[in-house]
Amino acid sequence: MLSSEALTIIQQIAGSIEALELISQTHRRVYLAETASGRHVVKEILDPTMRPFIEKAVIDKLAPNDLFCPISHVQRLKESEGSLVIRPYIDGSSLDSVIRKGAFSQEQAKMWASDLHRTFQYLLTVPAEGFGRPTLTRSPEFASWTDYLDQYLNRQRDKALRMAAMRFEQLRERFESLRNKLDEETPVPHVINADPNARNYLVVSPSNRLRQIHMPNIQHGDPAVPYGDAMIHYHGTPILDELLKLSEFPSWRLHFYAAFAAYAILAFCEQYSSSPLEEAVPWGGDRPLLELLDENLKALQF
Repeated sequence: MLSSEALTIIQQIAGSIEALELISQTHRRVYLAETASGRHVVKEILDPTMRPFIEKAVIDKLAPNDLFCPISHVQRLKESEGSLVIRPYIDGSSLDSVIRKGAFSQEQAKMWASDLHRTFQYLLTVPAEGFGRPTLTRSPEFASWTDYLDQYLNRQRDKALRMAAMRFEQLRERFESLRNKLDEETPVPHVINADPNARNYLVVSPSNRLRQIHMPNIQHGDPAVPYGDAMIHYHGTPILDELLKLSEFPSWRLHFYAAFAAYAILAFCEQYSSSPLEEAVPWGGDRPLLELLDENLKALQF
């Protein structure tokens, strides 16, 4: 249940609470709040790696649009040291649940791929300085894109020892072989969504279009990243087939980011799930992440 501190904030922002329903619980608790001012989604974020203040700052820099759900309010919680996020409620189904059901047409897949592509491209209009993950008060300070990737990869190794023993050296070897090429392809940073997983999008009723509802990992880096990540999150779906038609990046670049994403997701699974790593799959998918990681690493052999 939400803390008294969180309840007080909701009432200050949205009015008196008439009903509160828990609708999702992973590393963050998500509630539907019926209030005097209407329906709102409330997220209590306890994961310190998520930065909702950055997400709100980026969305606020975009002109009002039908791609991103606005964030009404973000506030730190003193008691839990987490954050409380309040946004308008949007009626729809999460994209991962729609993918699992498989009840969509080729035309719908093409439309959703276009929506994903538009979100990736729209973020590129936001100015970016420095490489890495920004904070609310300063731009990231890495001098190159691969300097940041090097630090990020090492952090995944240190926090997920089982995963590191299984695949770290293989991924590190591919990274070092591509390091100069990646820097050549990314001379300047761009704002990117480094986690376009299917749970972060809604299929909105009644338009049936996609709307982004969560961006937990905003980075300044290579605009090819979200397309490579999508090769993991949407593998085996016509959505990915259509999305890759819209991408202009070389296959080696996408395969590297796909392998990198699979490794990072598996490191996350090691931290937050008790299931065997060999059984972990992306949200909405059915292929083991470890298989996808190995396939993309193999595609990088020259």
